[in-house]
Amino acid sequence: MQFILGAIVGAVVMALFAPQRGDVTREELRAATEDLRRRADELSDRAKRVTEDARKQMQEMRARDGGQGGSSA
Repeated sequence: MQFILGAIVGAVVMALFAPQRGDVTREELRAATEDLRRRADELSDRAKRVTEDARKQMQEMRARDGGQGGSSA
């Protein structure tokens, strides 16, 4: 998340100080925004997969323990 925020801030700063025409700057910002959106979607999908894998592993562990949850107390 911090990476995405940093990239957005960098894109805005670049746009403010870029010595080019406005239409060129807007196109670069649009492309950067699309790239960031794609990366955020990929990260979100990855996080969902990791969460689902962890959930499945926890269920398997509980099934092996007979529902004890691994607690000895």
